[in-house]
Amino acid sequence: TLNLEPCTLNLLYCTLHRLLYFRRHQNATFPPGHRGLGEHALVHESLAAGVAIARECARTYCGPWALAALALAIDDPGRSRVLLDEGERWLAEGCVSHNYLEFYRHAIEVSLRSGDWSLADRYADALDYYTSEERLPWADLVIGCGRTLARTGRSGSELPARADRDALLDDARR
Repeated sequence: TLNLEPCTLNLLYCTLHRLLYFRRHQNATFPPGHRGLGEHALVHESLAAGVAIARECARTYCGPWALAALALAIDDPGRSRVLLDEGERWLAEGCVSHNYLEFYRHAIEVSLRSGDWSLADRYADALDYYTSEERLPWADLVIGCGRTLARTGRSGSELPARADRDALLDDARR
C-alpha cells in the first residue's frame, strides 16, 4: 500500500479529477464516432459532470470554461444565463487564463443564440479588455464576429454589417 501524506493525496485526487474533466469535456465536444455532431444526452451528461468536478476541486482551473460550455449545450436561455452569471463571478475571483478566453467565446455564442445582442456585445467587450495588453488574432476574430452578429441581429438586416463581415473574412484569410 502507498503511504502518502494527506496533502499529496489531495493533490493526486485533484489532478485525477482535472484529467477526468478534460476527458469529459473532450468527449462532450467531440463524442467518439460523432466528431462535431454529438449526441445531446451524452453532451449534457459529460458537461454536467465536468461542471460538478470543477465545482468540487478545479474551480479556478477550468470552472468558468466548464460552466460556459454547459450553457452553450443546453436549450434553456434562463438556465444558460444562470450558468454564465456563475462563471463571471468565478472569473472575477481570478482564474487560469484559458478560462477567460473560452468562457467569453462561449458566452458570446450563447447570447447571440438567445438574441440578447447587448449581452453579446458586453461579453465581446470583456474579451477585448482581457486581451488588450496582448492581442490574440483568434480572440480578435471572436470579438469581431460577436460584435458584427450582434449588430446584424439588432438591425434585423445584413446590410449594415456587410462591410464588417468582409473585413473579418479578409483578416481570417491572412
